Amino acid sequence: VLQQTASPTLFEPSTCGQGENNVLANVHQQWFNVANQGWHAHASALQECAAAKQRHDEAMGDAWRAHARGMVKLALAEVKHAEAIDDITTATYSEVSQLTSPGVKRTEMLVDGVIHEEDVMMLDGQECAYSISKPAALKDSSAPALIFFHGFSRSHHKHTRMAQRLARKLNMAVIVPDLPSLVTYALMGKSQEGCDSCINRATALFQKVQTWPGIDPDRIVLGGFSAGGAVAFEAAGKLQAESHQPLAL
Repeated sequence: VLQQTASPTLFEPSTCGQGENNVLANVHQQWFNVANQGWHAHASALQECAAAKQRHDEAMGDAWRAHARGMVKLALAEVKHAEAIDDITTATYSEVSQLTSPGVKRTEMLVDGVIHEEDVMMLDGQECAYSISKPAALKDSSAPALIFFHGFSRSHHKHTRMAQRLARKLNMAVIVPDLPSLVTYALMGKSQEGCDSCINRATALFQKVQTWPGIDPDRIVLGGFSAGGAVAFEAAGKLQAESHQPLAL
């Protein structure tokens, strides 16, 4: 309104009359009212924004807490699942484990086309429990073999199903022996002695398996899980130095 009706000097006190001053006061009051309404609207909008942000933060907090609770439940469910699988495996092979105690005759079962045997052999004057899984189609054939070593705190029973799957998928015999307990050696402060004992057993087993009927002595592979992989690696080097190199590692 001012730009359209007033010149720059229209409302100067020295030149303005009473009427002009009244117009200025009215325009100023109108402007003040509009500005005041604007500021109230702005403040109200800010309050609504703050309230909305608080509701958003609360909703996000609830969502994250629900997510965290869900993750905890999922983790607990996975633990229970793993324990259940372990219980099933233990229950399935507990009888076999008992039957393979020293001096007990070999046991044998057929699982999905794979002959799974549990037995105990003598290695350097010590008893060594082991399993061998071999495709039934290769029962009377000379087959390649994988000697697979278990990890730090495990036994050959922990890899039973894996051995059966590998035997079926790779069409070869899979032998999983028990290694000396690395846990026991570690607790006694004799970790290096434990490692050496495992490597010596692995090399002795390799040479023994080379003499087994039904195993191709020139096609034996070494492998392992975790600490068992390290044992396989060290044993392969020792065997190579003794001219008994495995086919692969």
